[in-house]
Amino acid sequence: MQLAMPPRSHSRYFFLLDRCGRDFSRRDRAVLDVLNPHLVRLYRAAENRHRLGAALALHESAHAAVVLLEAGGRVAFASSTARELLDHYFGRNGAELPEALASWLNEGPGSAARDPLRVERGERALIVESVDGALLLEEQRTMPRLTAREREVLELVADGSPNAEIAERLCVSVGTVRKHLDNVYAKLGVHTRTAAAAFLR
Repeated sequence: MQLAMPPRSHSRYFFLLDRCGRDFSRRDRAVLDVLNPHLVRLYRAAENRHRLGAALALHESAHAAVVLLEAGGRVAFASSTARELLDHYFGRNGAELPEALASWLNEGPGSAARDPLRVERGERALIVESVDGALLLEEQRTMPRLTAREREVLELVADGSPNAEIAERLCVSVGTVRKHLDNVYAKLGVHTRTAAAAFLR
């Protein structure tokens, strides 16, 4: 059995479970299904700690977007990139965290289990993750508006289906699948199936 972790950049990691030739039972699979979200959260927390360490080591770099917090949610340090992103998405707040960010931090479980905050603005989105008393900020492109059929084709591409199989499953011609893919590539600004699938993930 294998369990995929969320992709980071162009890398993807898997847990491979092997019982030395013996098959896994339904109960084994059910237990893994229950554990899956917790393992993903632990993996994400470990990745974020790694990213935080790298960001702090390079905090003067223009690419690091990190905010260090004091007790009470006051900003102890924010890199110049982080300040620009906070100003762009939330407006100026001085030494205080923006209200939406502070509310998100005060809600729900601890940082290892907290889902990232996503704030969309136009064609870009700000992703904020809380890690060990700090915030990591990352700006991403948002998913352009796809038609229902384009979205279906893209999801099948992301699952690894070739054009012929997609055409058969959707009861259309291979040429129609190619046309939908051309439209998807143009909307996403990519040129390959791999890049389109990564954008969806």
